[in-house]
Amino acid sequence: SGRSSAVNLRLPKIELPTFDGDSTKWLTFRDRFVAMIDSSADIPNIMKLQYLLSSLKGDAGLLFEHTTLTADNYDVTWSALLKRYDNPRTLAREYYRNIHHLPTVSRESMSTVTILAWENHSTSHLKDKYKELVDFLHDRIRILKSSEQRPRVVGNTATAQRASPNVPAPQPSYILGCADPHHLRNCPIFASKDVQQRRELATRERLCWNCLNRNHQVKDCRSSYKCTTCKARHHSLLHVNPVVTMAAQSEEEMVLLETTLLCSAPSLTAAELQEAELRLCQLAQQDSFGDELDHLKRGKQVNSRSKLKWLSPYLDPKGMLRVGGRLGNANIPESTKHPIVLAAS
Repeated sequence: SGRSSAVNLRLPKIELPTFDGDSTKWLTFRDRFVAMIDSSADIPNIMKLQYLLSSLKGDAGLLFEHTTLTADNYDVTWSALLKRYDNPRTLAREYYRNIHHLPTVSRESMSTVTILAWENHSTSHLKDKYKELVDFLHDRIRILKSSEQRPRVVGNTATAQRASPNVPAPQPSYILGCADPHHLRNCPIFASKDVQQRRELATRERLCWNCLNRNHQVKDCRSSYKCTTCKARHHSLLHVNPVVTMAAQSEEEMVLLETTLLCSAPSLTAAELQEAELRLCQLAQQDSFGDELDHLKRGKQVNSRSKLKWLSPYLDPKGMLRVGGRLGNANIPESTKHPIVLAAS
């Protein structure tokens, strides 16, 4: 009786698949036609050919419009279709061409939070596979749709906000001078800053460190999200790498130690200060006038294209580059007659 009820059951008419010669639609047509017609042993070949010819449209239909309706011609026609369209290299090339001609993305639309979530998700995989990316995107869509389904607030808006201070409010875009309104976690300017600057801004604007919203602090935050790196109750954009923190702290301690040692040493003498000044000038000259110094040390004149050519430069006994000229007999201090040459800052 079960078989008779299945036979008498009126089902909607199944439309035959169609194919117009578009290579990107071939695989769908082939699989559906094989499942419905070609693989059926109850359908004679002459009927299969009739079904096949009626399914071909456009350019594909023109190729076989004069095919004679005989049983033998079904296998010939089907083989000709497979030879023309069932080519993996051709299909790959057509799919690539379609992808290549997709509209160009004019601006980045993926939020920083999504990027961080993907990085956190992909750390457990050695290679990013297509299926893993699709699964990740499905999860993100489900999460975003769930977050959009918020209960509607009935009554006075201001009263409702005062009654529920930890309900996330739209983040004002004027904090960083952005033209379009968006949440701080999606702000490209905020994301471009280093972690310390983000933390300082969150503190200055009295934002919750967990969700980056106003009107409440972390202890009152109802958001279930945590840092994707350390799982602590702060936003991922405010996470500080402990290794970097320890390195910065060690560097700061070293600076303090060296400063202490320097301050505890006796005062520098005038001769020591002069020697230090001379050494700094030599380093500056070597950095700015390396070629000129090299020529003069070898007893040659500076290159005619040198900016110092008109100064008639020379090296003093200490190897300092000084201005030459005709003031040798002038009754003025030596340092004034032949000043040290330094590059303009």
